[in-house]
Amino acid sequence: MYKVLIVDDEYMILMGLQKLIDWESLNLTIVGTAKNGQEALDFVVANSVDIVLTDVTMPLLSGIEFIKEAQRLNQQFKTIILSGYQEFDYIKEGMQLGAANYLVKPVDKIELKETLLKLINELDSQKENFQNEDLLYRSMLNDWLLNTVDYDALNRWATSSGRTIVSQNYQVVLFKIKREEQERLKKELASNSHYLFLMVSETELAVIVMDSRKDELISDLTSKMQENVLVFEGTVVATMEEVGGSYQTAKGKLDTFAFYNKDVLIVEKEKPSQFLPESFKQFTEVLALQDLSKIKAAMQEILTHFEQNVEQPKMVKQHANLLLMHLHLQFTFIENTLFQEKINEVNQAKKLKDVENILLKMLQIIELDEHLVIYSPITQQVIELVQTSYREDLNLKMIAKKLHVNVMYLGQLFKKETKKSFSTYLNDYRIKLAQNLLLHSTDPINDIALNVGYQSSGYFYKNFKKKCGVSPKEFREQYLNRK
Repeated sequence: MYKVLIVDDEYMILMGLQKLIDWESLNLTIVGTAKNGQEALDFVVANSVDIVLTDVTMPLLSGIEFIKEAQRLNQQFKTIILSGYQEFDYIKEGMQLGAANYLVKPVDKIELKETLLKLINELDSQKENFQNEDLLYRSMLNDWLLNTVDYDALNRWATSSGRTIVSQNYQVVLFKIKREEQERLKKELASNSHYLFLMVSETELAVIVMDSRKDELISDLTSKMQENVLVFEGTVVATMEEVGGSYQTAKGKLDTFAFYNKDVLIVEKEKPSQFLPESFKQFTEVLALQDLSKIKAAMQEILTHFEQNVEQPKMVKQHANLLLMHLHLQFTFIENTLFQEKINEVNQAKKLKDVENILLKMLQIIELDEHLVIYSPITQQVIELVQTSYREDLNLKMIAKKLHVNVMYLGQLFKKETKKSFSTYLNDYRIKLAQNLLLHSTDPINDIALNVGYQSSGYFYKNFKKKCGVSPKEFREQYLNRK
């Protein structure tokens, strides 16, 4: 329904107009009345109104003065002027201000109805045009933010709609706001030609800021909000074609906030990862011993690191995937389908807590599996020797001599408990260490091969690709390109 305000300083006129016609049958509802122009002005500033019926001669502000002041404040509504006299000056000035009709009191019921029907048709037409324009506006801005827009079409649209999109620089700012604050925020933005804005979700509003007006925008808007507003700034860019990149930066910061589910410091420049290979090395060592309580503690330490250092969600997920890969390499009874299922769950996780739960659930599955073996003291000694001497040219005969046991007995016991031959186990351990170094260091691949115990880089490449499905170089690039 369209909203109507009736303004007159005579009580009987106000009451009579409300009962003169069936307003609801015309799809109209009377949302308020006012006794003078000042009351009317206060009402239209605070409330949405489509049609105003106003007397001319009133105290404080006349009907003409009220219309002028409302137009100055950019209040949009259709007007019907009422008067007790056929006064030419009022008629002329009212029509110049866009009044639809000038009705003499007592108001003729048929003439009022005909005037209202004319205004309803105009409002319907405007509404349809507005909806089409709004759809095009949202489509253009959405494509611009996603960098899928036709820039020639964008410029033509801006020219035809009277919008300025040519600027010395651009910056996308994302606001996380509550629903009740949306209209207030959009109303403030609509009055400034330096901003283009789009609701990208129910609680997220993206603003394309032009001409370095970001500080002014944030200061202006946040001071007028009744609730706290979270702000995530994209990078400042020089061209229209780079606006999508600015949006992705702001979106990444908002996603980081949502992922950690707490107030975090979102810095302007992405800081390099402070993750230390030693943390993963510690995890690898306790993993090899199959001590689930220590594995869980080491895993928790890694997750705590991410929470304290606020790494990008993509980086957290890639390291969680690496933890799953290590678990899969160590506990060979884990089915490939289960492993891939957990990888997919991590990639779709929305919160850090979700990632933690997925990893802990995997440990629970391992703990309950009937194939899980608690290693004997001799097997544990072999594993500890691998962890301390993996750079050396290790073999089972050398270890058997060191432990004072028969080499054949040791080989059979080790394979029975680990489900792997000693050489396979040693190779898998070295591969896990190599994976960590590939991601957490810039060392050349040949140096990494030597560092984890391979004397031949060719042999390392061959074993790595067989175990991981990709070369060491491809493995490093796959993960680093996800940051």
